[in-house]
Amino acid sequence: MDLLTAQTAILAQLRTMNEARTVETFAGDIEELFRDTSPKPGLHLLYAGTAYGEQETLGAPVQPVPTRQVWTVLIAVSGRKSAAATDGAALELIAAVQDALAGYKIGNDHVWPEAVEFLKSKNGVLIYGADFHLDTED
Repeated sequence: MDLLTAQTAILAQLRTMNEARTVETFAGDIEELFRDTSPKPGLHLLYAGTAYGEQETLGAPVQPVPTRQVWTVLIAVSGRKSAAATDGAALELIAAVQDALAGYKIGNDHVWPEAVEFLKSKNGVLIYGADFHLDTED
């Protein structure tokens, strides 16, 4: 699965969600999300990397082949009346993202959740990172 196809499909799936006001790609420093004026809650898709395995073909050298793509959805939430309300909204959005992407089929491959972690809080904005992998091994 090529990266652009995967990115386009994941973004399209995230855009079907009603919970997020902004869905876009991201390739910057996390501090940019605190200065970002786009409406929140926001989902920002980041390509995090590819793992490689080996493919053996009779009579040919072993070749590295991509077997797993990792994508991170940065989840940015702000603007609630209290820190507890903001945190609750973030947890609801994390669950919605997992529901939207877990098992999502792209071609012959599927997206699966891997990990979620709190990344940073600043000026009332909470940012979580939700990692997903796309197994691309045939």
